[in-house]
Amino acid sequence: MARIIVIPPSGGAQQAYALDARVVTVGRAPANQIVLQDRAASRKHCMLKRTGEAYTLVDVGSASGTVLNGSRLTDEVELTDGDKIKIGQTVLAFKED
Repeated sequence: MARIIVIPPSGGAQQAYALDARVVTVGRAPANQIVLQDRAASRKHCMLKRTGEAYTLVDVGSASGTVLNGSRLTDEVELTDGDKIKIGQTVLAFKED
């Protein structure tokens, strides 16, 4: 099963989240499956969607944007093992088992 590892900017403890739902939302709001403690993150910033065995990343109109492997996300992109997603100062690492 794929997972997201959240690496906080403060160097605090990393957190792992299993991607066990078809859609996983990411942002500052408590209603998200992955809640970020980063002021630059929008309340609902982006989402990860599962289609079959593939996972895609979609920015949902965030104010500060979503960066994937150093490039600002402009469209829905399929994720591969080791991809790095940056939201504000927080990094999310995509891992496939």
